[in-house]
Amino acid sequence: MLSCLVSLDAPMTRIVFCKDGKEISVQPKGGNKLVYDSPHTVSRESVGAFSCHYQLKNDNNQENNSLSSDSWHLHVAGTLPAPRLFLDRLSARQGDTAMLSCLVPLDAPMTRIVFCKDGKEISVQPKEGNNLVYDSSYPVSRESAGAFSCRYQLKDDNNQENNSLSSDSWHLHVGGDESSPTPCSSPGGEHSHSREPGLLVGLAITAGLALALLGCFLVKTDAEVTRAGADQVSRCASARSADRAQGAGFGQNVPMEMGTRRFS
Repeated sequence: MLSCLVSLDAPMTRIVFCKDGKEISVQPKGGNKLVYDSPHTVSRESVGAFSCHYQLKNDNNQENNSLSSDSWHLHVAGTLPAPRLFLDRLSARQGDTAMLSCLVPLDAPMTRIVFCKDGKEISVQPKEGNNLVYDSSYPVSRESAGAFSCRYQLKDDNNQENNSLSSDSWHLHVGGDESSPTPCSSPGGEHSHSREPGLLVGLAITAGLALALLGCFLVKTDAEVTRAGADQVSRCASARSADRAQGAGFGQNVPMEMGTRRFS
């Protein structure tokens, strides 16, 4: 509801309500009435500065405007434009310091900057003149992993807070957090995981050599079997050739000296 209070006995013919300097409602003078009301339906486009003034038309039908009233700025929840967040790193270790930077829109109506982690406030800074970038250092611990964002706020004359839209989130990962396994101690006092790589490499080399030797043995055995088979086939072939030659000799003329050979 917009209400305009005019001066007593002000020479006027009508009341004009404005938003950002443009007329949105006009009412004629109502007798000796001093207060004029104008309902305003709020939408996302309602954000702006509201004011009123009155007019007087002279005999020549020319309008004379009064000075405008002081402006009242209306903010609609969630319609203040979002700032932008920058994070100087996406991964950190315990003991590091991460730097959060919040860039607010130019001429943003605000009273303070709020930095958040997983939607909860972790740091608040008041507005500083025309500063557009606000930095906040953040010590990294085991619980620091999460989504970081920022927003700004405006407190109206009734001390009510109006929040802007939140910036896009940046996720910080902390090395060595709960997702990392806890090393176990070996009997010798050293971490067992420090010996595992050497052991695995040794086993792999041993297995590789064993497979290589087995392969060589199989190849050698196969070659020997092949040669042995070839030799046996050759001997059999030679034997068959001899038998055929001997059988062929029985049908030929035999030299005479065979019958006259002496035996001592």
